[in-house]
Amino acid sequence: MLRGGFGVFEYDEPIMLIWKNTSKSKIDLGPVTTKKYYEQRILGCHKSNIPSFQEKITELASGRGQTLFDILCEITEEHDHIQFQMEE
Repeated sequence: MLRGGFGVFEYDEPIMLIWKNTSKSKIDLGPVTTKKYYEQRILGCHKSNIPSFQEKITELASGRGQTLFDILCEITEEHDHIQFQMEE
């Protein structure tokens, strides 16, 4: 759904997205997983992108970086046609 191209929804079609078990998701997609994600990206990216990923890792370590959970929430909230609801 985040990448599109599924053919299930038309562009800008109203969608209700309910994210269940958000407390678990915040942990599962938190700083530890996000750091691992960036470390994996460093291994496969162009060398010019390495400083950006290293900076993101540093921000996470200082407690001010976005986690994967934060990023997914931000992406979803940027789309006016998606109603976004979190549930436990």
